[in-house]
Amino acid sequence: MKRDFDVAVVGAGPAGSVAAREVTRLGLGRVLLLERATMPRHKTCAGGISPKASALLQDIDLWHLVRDVPEDATTVPIGLPLANTTAYVLDRARRPVPVGVPGELYLGGDGLAVEYLNAPELNAERFIPAPFRVRISEAEIPGTVEALRSAGLDVDTSWEVARLVGLAASAQAQTRYFGRDGDDVRGFAERAAALEPESQEARSLLLKVAERMAWDAEAALQDDAPDVAEALVRECLSMLPDHPGCIAAGGEG
Repeated sequence: MKRDFDVAVVGAGPAGSVAAREVTRLGLGRVLLLERATMPRHKTCAGGISPKASALLQDIDLWHLVRDVPEDATTVPIGLPLANTTAYVLDRARRPVPVGVPGELYLGGDGLAVEYLNAPELNAERFIPAPFRVRISEAEIPGTVEALRSAGLDVDTSWEVARLVGLAASAQAQTRYFGRDGDDVRGFAERAAALEPESQEARSLLLKVAERMAWDAEAALQDDAPDVAEALVRECLSMLPDHPGCIAAGGEG
């Protein structure tokens, strides 16, 4: 049989589709989607695991790219957790097992189902509090991230930054630019920038806030309220010292 594919993806349905899209994104070649692992051994294989409780649509939680399958292989790795997913292999006392020691797989994260329907005893057994999660308040997030990065750890804040940018966009649609004790475009954008200083989305939102402050300062001057205008300009320049609109509004005063 002529082989007209480069990568075989094991597992049809949503899980296989996720893996297939990732293979395509990586530029690994043409994809063959298989229901079961019946591909030629020399071909590349991408596999994923999706436990029943992980999501209503059986979405994928872990995946692994297998570039080569030895002739004597009897298993392939199930992979690492996707973003916003946790996976632990624990013993009967729910303690982490050493590498290579069998244990039970515990999954958590945003893809986890809420509960089994009408099965309270099963829920109590299967849905347990995350044993290794430390809860912190939202105000503690920037300091915690900075401390972890200072310790040399790679902290992925993309999900939180995207959430804050989305909140800022909603606040902008309601013209809540600033002055709402952080529940505004400025507050959300500054928190996003604290997590990812290079975030262009956060920078763009802060520029919009500065433009609004400059506009309000000019309006205050026209209404013969120089003190209000001065306060707005001072606030704007404390946020973006080089913003031309705020500098110009300050010069008019």
